Amino acid sequence: MLTVLGGLAEFERELIRARTGEGRKRAKERGVRFGRPRKMTPHQRQEALQRLAAGETQADVARSYNVDATTGRQAVGRSLFPWRRKRGRLPMKRPRPVTRYVLF
Repeated sequence: MLTVLGGLAEFERELIRARTGEGRKRAKERGVRFGRPRKMTPHQRQEALQRLAAGETQADVARSYNVDATTGRQAVGRSLFPWRRKRGRLPMKRPRPVTRYVLF
């Protein structure tokens, strides 16, 4: 009995996935954007770039647009901030010498 109910539940789940996929496909064709909306408009990003080029600090620019400084950096692009490390592995550091303490 439980096997039959499990099979029906699995079949129903497949139908739901198919309908959801079709709905997403139709929405994409209409031009709907998925995901979280952007915090800054393209116009605001351009203004932020100009203000940074004029010498304002990142924190001040971000504060004026009511966003976090990290959001501001991501919004204007990483090319302006070459000191930020790209994602990936950290460089290898030399291992420190091991100091052993012997208790008598």
